[in-house]
Amino acid sequence: MWSEPQVHAVSEWNVARACFAWQEKEYSCAAAAVRHGLLLGGIHYPERVLASWLNVTPWGTDHLRIKRFLHAQNTFRATPWVRRPSEPSSAFFKRLGKALEEGAFALACIGEGGNDHWVCLGAWRESRLWWLNSHLDYGPLVSGHTAEAFDALEWGDEVILVEPRRWAGRFREWVPLRGPLLSANDMGLSERASG
Repeated sequence: MWSEPQVHAVSEWNVARACFAWQEKEYSCAAAAVRHGLLLGGIHYPERVLASWLNVTPWGTDHLRIKRFLHAQNTFRATPWVRRPSEPSSAFFKRLGKALEEGAFALACIGEGGNDHWVCLGAWRESRLWWLNSHLDYGPLVSGHTAEAFDALEWGDEVILVEPRRWAGRFREWVPLRGPLLSANDMGLSERASG
């Protein structure tokens, strides 16, 4: 399944940054979120390839299929991270932020008005959760949300934490580049910080 990807050298992060994009189909947000997560480690797979591997249909795909796909060939460990009942969102995201600083990324399924949408969570900094979003209905491609603003999106208190195994070294090397990659100003996009 995981063929050798297009791997961008650290010096070529502009190439990776240029690959962040809106999802190709109305229902391909899961494939787009995985594509964005891989780009945080300098790895590029076309969305259509990821959508095929994830068996994305006009009804989308589910978290179990995403986790099975990411576990293939011991490439990633994808585990649900659940906010403890007594834990405030800000504490949860600070805890998650430590994992992101070690090279992981996370996927969250958010909902507004009954629509589910997968996004890639890339960093917790400046008391904001920074995500990569692939659908115009959910705002800009890159945005930062306070814990309270993210909670308003009905994310269900669970994210899929994706820790690289096969490419762990590459993802760690790319951690310092996440700031520029998640900077909408650098990407020429309209940054939005909510909350």
